[in-house]
Amino acid sequence: MTMIPLIRCLRAGALISTCIVVSAAAAQAPTARITALVLSVQHRVGATGEWTASKVGTLLPAGSRVRTDGRSKAEIKFPDGSIVRMGPRSDLVIQAVTDKQMQLKYGTLWGKFISGEGARIQGGSAVAAIKGTTLDYSTTPNQDGTYTDECTVYQSDLGVEFVTAAGVTPLRAGTGARWRGQPFTLPGGWQPGQQHGRRPGEPGGPPPPAPAP
Repeated sequence: MTMIPLIRCLRAGALISTCIVVSAAAAQAPTARITALVLSVQHRVGATGEWTASKVGTLLPAGSRVRTDGRSKAEIKFPDGSIVRMGPRSDLVIQAVTDKQMQLKYGTLWGKFISGEGARIQGGSAVAAIKGTTLDYSTTPNQDGTYTDECTVYQSDLGVEFVTAAGVTPLRAGTGARWRGQPFTLPGGWQPGQQHGRRPGEPGGPPPPAPAP
């Protein structure tokens, strides 16, 4: 007579323990944080989370998405002190917090990346592989299904690799590049410093670096 309630109690205890372990793991996961915003900014956690009005202090684990409207802006800070500032009409997905990997679906951002060689901005038709840099990045969808991506580097000791379907354009401080092309993602297994496609300036190759405006 007493065994059934006891078994139910044990099962409930195991479930509670599991919940506590999962919650503790989530609490320990690295997060970025919204540190400033102007007007209306929204975010959601995960691909299926509900859109919620953001506020200063909002925590953004990997998989979070932030978007601004026509006149709003947002600043996001990563654990190592790196900062990204989103311009109006921008949509950003934080893919990895520690490595500072993100996808700019559309819009503009300014970023100051403190450390690490894993930082990346995935645009529409290009990817910026970043190594401790201050830069601007924008991606604009075009009516024909292509994207126009633009990257301008202001300060950098190690530079940025602007990767497109045509190849890799190395960018140093004071230079930038612009590219219009089909949606693009990095080839599997690609690492910073690897050659891909043609060299800048070759026929059919990626754009050569240009002086920053």
